[in-house]
Amino acid sequence: DLNGTIKMVLVNAIYFKGSWKYPFSVDATCQKDFHVSGDVVKKVPMMTLKKHFRHGDLPGVKARFLEMPYS
Repeated sequence: DLNGTIKMVLVNAIYFKGSWKYPFSVDATCQKDFHVSGDVVKKVPMMTLKKHFRHGDLPGVKARFLEMPYS
């Protein structure tokens, strides 16, 4: 839903064909809430992994990042 106050929309899709340095276990995939919008939540299969990853805030662009290395 686009309205007149939106100045830019950035859409990015990446097809990743590689191996994660820390692979996800199929057994650790479960149904979790995915927030589609402010008031719409759907249950979707989510991969989970308990590990320490580099992450942080990018206040200049009002975004956050997560670095997940691959081999």
